[in-house]
Amino acid sequence: MLPPSLTLPNLGLAWLRKPDHLCCARTAYLNDSVVAALRNSLGRRQCGAVFLGRGDAPMTARHAERRFAQCLECASITGRWTPHSLRHTFATELYQRTDDIALVKEALGHRSIMSTLVYARAGEDQVREAVLAGRR
Repeated sequence: MLPPSLTLPNLGLAWLRKPDHLCCARTAYLNDSVVAALRNSLGRRQCGAVFLGRGDAPMTARHAERRFAQCLECASITGRWTPHSLRHTFATELYQRTDDIALVKEALGHRSIMSTLVYARAGEDQVREAVLAGRR
């Protein structure tokens, strides 16, 4: 599968779409530092594949995984990290900050709330606080 294309119509907003799903565009909200990095990476281009492989072809998912592993190695980061684990971390932290599973569903672009429920785990501190609150 090819990576999504990106359009940066204005600061803080991006439209993502998979090349084989033109009808399924999604909006992503980006902070200023991410937008600046993307604009730097895209150069004069205003849309298209964010990461290029050989020539001007979009980078494949496998190529992105290999590059990610190289970056981890260069940064001396150990462990089993993947691009998807970053997505999982983002979703888990967003849920912990907001306690809003519907918001996490929309941020991830899930069609079904059932796909998102994997991130709705109570943290140890939340469980302890809830249990101890009942003892007062």
